[in-house]
Amino acid sequence: MGYMALKLDMSKPYDRVEWVYLERIMEKMGFSRRWINLISMCIRSVTYLVMLNGQPHGLITPTRVTVSECVKIQSLLYLYEQATGSYKWRSIINAKHVIKLGRVWRVGNGESIQIRGDRWLPQISSAKVLFPVTGLALDARVCDIIDQDSHTWRAGLIDQNFLPHEAKLIKGIPLSWQTVSDKQVWLPSNHGEFTTQSPYHLFVGQGRNLLPGSSSGGGNKLIWKGIWNLQEGDVELRKCIGQKFLPFVDLLAILFLRKDRLDIDLLAVIMWLIWGRRNASCMGESILEYRQIWAKAKLYLLDFKTAQKDDRRLTTTVIRVPRWIPPIHNHFKINFDRAVFSEMDTAGLGVVIRDSYGRVVGALAERIPITISATMVEALACRRALNFAKELNLMDTVFKGDAEQIIKALLAKEMHQPEYGHVLQDSLVLASEFRVCMFTPC
Repeated sequence: MGYMALKLDMSKPYDRVEWVYLERIMEKMGFSRRWINLISMCIRSVTYLVMLNGQPHGLITPTRVTVSECVKIQSLLYLYEQATGSYKWRSIINAKHVIKLGRVWRVGNGESIQIRGDRWLPQISSAKVLFPVTGLALDARVCDIIDQDSHTWRAGLIDQNFLPHEAKLIKGIPLSWQTVSDKQVWLPSNHGEFTTQSPYHLFVGQGRNLLPGSSSGGGNKLIWKGIWNLQEGDVELRKCIGQKFLPFVDLLAILFLRKDRLDIDLLAVIMWLIWGRRNASCMGESILEYRQIWAKAKLYLLDFKTAQKDDRRLTTTVIRVPRWIPPIHNHFKINFDRAVFSEMDTAGLGVVIRDSYGRVVGALAERIPITISATMVEALACRRALNFAKELNLMDTVFKGDAEQIIKALLAKEMHQPEYGHVLQDSLVLASEFRVCMFTPC
């Protein structure tokens, strides 16, 4: 017996005809059970996959439902859209470009980063290389300008192919002494963690750059300085009513100019309550009536001022000169520090090693290209101190520096800092090779 292929329009029986009814009709018309089973299998074997975050999920086997069930499902989807999809997801999508603005590559081995096009320079305003690099291939990667053996930048090649300010930035990027992969990090945060404040400041700054205005940014600085330095006042807010302001910052500028006649603290609490009412309304939560805001603000402000009061007693300040404390017997104390010479575009690393009797065992001073921040130089100084002690084969050590942020990160074994996390990782690897290795702040 041969084979035969049938092209059937299955959408009509699938969408519009009850499946059991279709089977009964075929039985009345005398079709064999095998044929009826084949047709039923074609109708009932349809499955679906749902794309979620770019990945297929399923399989979903559909069944026929009643009209009332369809209406119920539709109402549930509508409620879900109003509760989450309409507001939250719109906000996330609209803020996606802000996430891209603050996200940069942290250079590891450089193999994943293209020199042209990728954001890898340690600055938010212009993280991409702007100058057309003519001496390198169009698809050149950052690994092409790194000496993989010494884990250092190929300074001569960089100076030849980049603008001077870009070359200085690149040579100031610290490289790990290990072979680590490139990593995308959130640059606006000092601790590497994404917070709602960091993208907000990025978003505000990006939006202002698109607006016409004076070449001086001093006005906005005065506004934000006024916000964070609000003083107490006892004059009721009866001014500035009826005036029209397009940007909110214009209103703030006028208010701070009149802060000697306005209760700016009370105004700030009122604005905070109005903003909170707006957020609660968007989320479908209970809201505060507008007529209640004034009294609520005065109550909040009174509670705050009461909590801030203290006994303002005269105190005598005693200035203590820091004294070097020796380590325990047969241990070595390694003090490290940094210096930044902005006029020379360089930074310095300093290390002094003493034994338990206070005798100098070793000292080191090195000049390095200036980096994007002083904290990064502190991290480099700590790494160099560890390596210097290892070179001298000192196995029982105490490392001391005045960079509290670096010391705390090493004690907590945190390596998520966006700019120098890989440098801290090098330091922890070196520390694991000592018999005794302790970190203490000055």
